[in-house]
Amino acid sequence: MVGLPARGKSYITKKLIRYLNWLQYNCKIFNVGNKRRSSKQNHGAGSNPLTKPILNHPESHYNNNDNNDNNDNNDNNDNFEIDHSSKIFDPNNKSYLEMRENWAMDTLDNLLDYLINQNGTVGIFDATNTTKLRRHHVYQRIKHKSNSTLKVLFLESICTDTSILERNINLKLSGPDYSNLDPILALNDFKLRLKNYESAYETIDDDEEEFYENIDNGLQYIKIINAGKKILSYNISGFLSSQIVSYLLNFNLKSRQIWLSTHAQSYDDKYNIIGYKSLSDNKTNTSLTPLGKKYSKTLVRFLNEKQKEFRLDQFKNSFLDKKDQLLSTIKSKTTAHHPISISKKKLNIKVDNPLNFSVFSSMLNPTIETLTFFENDTDNYQVKQSKRLNELSFGSLNGLTPNQFKSKFPLEYQKYCSIFNSNNINEKLHYRFPNNGESHLDVINRLRPFIIELERLSNHVLVISHEIVLRILLAYFMNLDKEFLTDLKIPQHSVYVLEPKPYGLSWEMYQYDEEMDWFFSVEKD
Repeated sequence: MVGLPARGKSYITKKLIRYLNWLQYNCKIFNVGNKRRSSKQNHGAGSNPLTKPILNHPESHYNNNDNNDNNDNNDNNDNFEIDHSSKIFDPNNKSYLEMRENWAMDTLDNLLDYLINQNGTVGIFDATNTTKLRRHHVYQRIKHKSNSTLKVLFLESICTDTSILERNINLKLSGPDYSNLDPILALNDFKLRLKNYESAYETIDDDEEEFYENIDNGLQYIKIINAGKKILSYNISGFLSSQIVSYLLNFNLKSRQIWLSTHAQSYDDKYNIIGYKSLSDNKTNTSLTPLGKKYSKTLVRFLNEKQKEFRLDQFKNSFLDKKDQLLSTIKSKTTAHHPISISKKKLNIKVDNPLNFSVFSSMLNPTIETLTFFENDTDNYQVKQSKRLNELSFGSLNGLTPNQFKSKFPLEYQKYCSIFNSNNINEKLHYRFPNNGESHLDVINRLRPFIIELERLSNHVLVISHEIVLRILLAYFMNLDKEFLTDLKIPQHSVYVLEPKPYGLSWEMYQYDEEMDWFFSVEKD
């Protein structure tokens, strides 16, 4: 990663690592800030940098403030106390500069050990890396320790949008460096930290491109500007790099809700039939039961109410955010002789227009019938269907009961039970049902474009699908471990609401109550 503090680097890395892990690549984030906060003094592998340059070039090519030593009060004692204030980021203080470099190289060595010795596929080095010299040190160390077998992709986050910056700074002030400080003192210190970084900051530019042109196929980088409003990519090669570009092109910070619902009960569900055949097969692609129709009708009413609640929360949060901003300004400017008060006019609350609501379902009858009441409300809901949301194909087992599966395919049944009663998650993910059936990995692969679509959309979304598909979607959004892809139980007539946040994700689960004909929140485990 490359970029100044409060530019959303950690947010990007967390989203990216979640996506790549969901695609079943072994990925991990290595954050230099965490290393700094856990350190007591200058020590570790990073204190022993490479003894000779790997690339033949004059060091002066990357002469910048990182190596400036103009501070006569530099403290060369390795054991002084670290206070983690803005002073530690002064580019002119040699002792602090060396410590930060050591923390960075220690963290990078941990990353390389993960990739080289621990079967890792992708490691994200989450640090500022704001100078050409630092980036060159990182590049050198990776190529040296991996014998040039690892590819390097720089991802620079740039933000000039003041509203995004203000939000990011507020999040920083609630982070581990400032959580116990007075908000005004914390803000002032963080602004000094930003000044220190800005004084030495060098964006990736044409000179850097030219320097690496004849070295190991050149420099690869992506620039994401203002949270995805603009994306620049250079010299991208390889499958994973292109997947990352595609993912980042659909970056979205819009406040919205994503709802995931099981389809309403069908007669196949009632009689415990495995899978579904085709839309034209009336025997196994059956209609909804009376209970299923009741659920479908109530689901529309429930979401209508939840849209109203979301809209009210928007007004409330906009009011509180504006009020907090004004109070902060007043606190910094008010004196005993010049008090400042808040007027309604000063608040000037602005809220985005109400969001549209996109509804997606599979092409199978239970989900299509569940959509019926949404299709009747075209003013509020835009309904679409996609084969990507079809349930996992059970191949020869489609249309059978579990007992019929056992009697007709005894060897396959035994194999299935052996795998799914074991703790071998990889075997579960790879198991493919006979006669053109699918595996869980097949479903993940066909859902990949749909995940990109969900990330792109800025309106509310409802997905009505089947248990395995919903399980895989939940695993992505909630960053669940691999075992949940095959083992998570999703009760019929349950609904999940997911709200992407700058700090991650908030979620809630609701269960339909037939007697009350309404949905009720389920306590989180």
